[in-house]
Amino acid sequence: QKILISEQGLTQAALQRNPKSYGAWFHRKWVLQQFQPKISILQQELELTSQFLSLDERNFHCWNYRRFVVACLAGSWNGERK
Repeated sequence: QKILISEQGLTQAALQRNPKSYGAWFHRKWVLQQFQPKISILQQELELTSQFLSLDERNFHCWNYRRFVVACLAGSWNGERK
């Protein structure tokens, strides 16, 4: 759990500097796949994407990550629909 929080902090700092950083979004996705956190964490991730999309609704890296989080909420940790 500590590692998950640490990695989220790291990638959030990177995304605040560059919201379209493919590497930061990819790493955030990888971390979720490894830890498969509780629903509350996934809901926080949706909120984070909402914040970034309010700044730039054309950020397709953020949209792709959001789609992945929604798939995780549906129980698919590889990002595919069930």
